[in-house]
Amino acid sequence: MGPESERRGRVALFYPYGAFSTVAGLLDATRILSDRGYEVEVYYRGTPEYMADRLRYPGVTVTDDKPAVFSMGPARYPRLLRRGRGVYSRLVREGPHRWWRSFAFVPELRRRHRLLPYVCFIGLDWRGLTTAGPLAAALGVPLAYWSLELMFRDDLPDPGWEGFKEEEAEWSRRAEFVIIQDAWRAAALVEEDGIDPARIVLVPNAPRGGARRAPSGLLRAKYHIAPSRQVALCSGFLRPWAMSREIVEAARDWPPDYLLYMQSKVTREHAMMGYSEEVIRAARHGSVLVGLDPLPSQEFSRLVDSADVGLALYNPCFRGDGRTDRNMELMGYSSGKLADYLHAGLPIVASRLPGPRDLVERYECGVCVDTPDEIREALDTIFQDYARYSSNACRCFDEVLELERHFQGVIDRLALL
Repeated sequence: MGPESERRGRVALFYPYGAFSTVAGLLDATRILSDRGYEVEVYYRGTPEYMADRLRYPGVTVTDDKPAVFSMGPARYPRLLRRGRGVYSRLVREGPHRWWRSFAFVPELRRRHRLLPYVCFIGLDWRGLTTAGPLAAALGVPLAYWSLELMFRDDLPDPGWEGFKEEEAEWSRRAEFVIIQDAWRAAALVEEDGIDPARIVLVPNAPRGGARRAPSGLLRAKYHIAPSRQVALCSGFLRPWAMSREIVEAARDWPPDYLLYMQSKVTREHAMMGYSEEVIRAARHGSVLVGLDPLPSQEFSRLVDSADVGLALYNPCFRGDGRTDRNMELMGYSSGKLADYLHAGLPIVASRLPGPRDLVERYECGVCVDTPDEIREALDTIFQDYARYSSNACRCFDEVLELERHFQGVIDRLALL
């Protein structure tokens, strides 16, 4: 694509968290927008728990060092500030950050809009939506909502979130179109927010390009893993909802030819705290390795390729109060790590939730389990007929999840704008 003057217009994405570079589907969606002729601006809030891995791609600019874009307070705190961070955050959020948005950022967006008009502002997740909405209104630019996590009125963390939910619902109704991962989650969002179903575009949380099984030696070379050992990969966060400790504890009873590799999304400094430390202590036996250093996206793909099976377990009842997390219970096609595994041709061991369960039952691309103690038997089943499960994993990804075929719906909506 040629210079800016030859572009079809600008599209700005607002992602309020630091994990942007760890989500293959978001990275590839940004590349697709550029490939289809748009100048793309990505704003995300870089935070210290994620490695700095900016997307570098023609026609794409990334801003991750201006937390004032989002009304969430500072991304980092003064080193000596141990107490009173809430007060400090509120002062910064309501003072210099609000001033900067009004008197520096919005005028800069207007200047760019005059040079090459914005076609759309896309707010990712509810905080991204409530950031992009007022900016779109100020410039008269169409707004879109990319829903990443569902927020239910009867499942809010505390009563103080009621205002956030109503703000999300209001802006989602004002959006020209709404992107969400699948029909299950779309129906829930339509009911919660009162959105017109005709404005929904279904886009699974998955990378672009056809699936393939291309084994890599990255893990085996790094850890001197014997060729006879089979590696089960569990990537993402070390968290209670991911059943990390239970998976590690279950691996103690695995036979010696099975190995569990846990790969953390966050930096070593932030992984070594609280629950994550419990996981790491439980992993001190010969059946488990833990990677605490996040990897750049390309190297992470090679890591996935170097595994044999992917684990994607979720516990919707992880909260101490016994309530079910409805966003997790209605998993659908929102699991990024499950899509990463299938894209690499890895058979999966997944929780029996809507979405993963349906893929496994329809394509026989893995085994569903109810508890981590069932993983060993699931692995036995997969390795008895590995080639078939791996082939089915590729077919499942290509036919159901592959990003580009679904993202065409977004491109069509942008063309209408």
